[in-house]
Amino acid sequence: IQSSLEGVPSESVFVFLLSANSSQAGVGRAVETDVDGFALKPFASEEFKTDFLQAFTEKVLPDEFRKIVNLGKARLYEGDLDQAEKLFEKAKDLGPAPSSAHFYAGQVKLMRQLLEESRQEFMQGILLNQIHCKCLKSMFDLLYK
Repeated sequence: IQSSLEGVPSESVFVFLLSANSSQAGVGRAVETDVDGFALKPFASEEFKTDFLQAFTEKVLPDEFRKIVNLGKARLYEGDLDQAEKLFEKAKDLGPAPSSAHFYAGQVKLMRQLLEESRQEFMQGILLNQIHCKCLKSMFDLLYK
């Protein structure tokens, strides 16, 4: 999915995943990638409808946390590290479990070669969500280097 969507703005695509993989790691990876929603097999038609509509509504009408993170990601990809960092810092105060904001803040610090600060951001994300795959992978890569 990711390779076929490469270069396409994530805001313009809705991806809903159906899977029989109910492991925490599998679900965690799905949630953290550009998958907007998912349903685990087996499911009832009413359950699928509810999950699908909720995911679609969140995509079309994102909450403030998601708006700020998406704006920060756009600034990050444009190379505007200062503005991206400010947006990720703001997002940390908006989400109930802002692991994604810590992940992207860590990426900004990594791009600035601030390795210890980057490690701290990834660790904060992991402390908020112990199976946050992006933070775990980035922490592993950072420590490996």
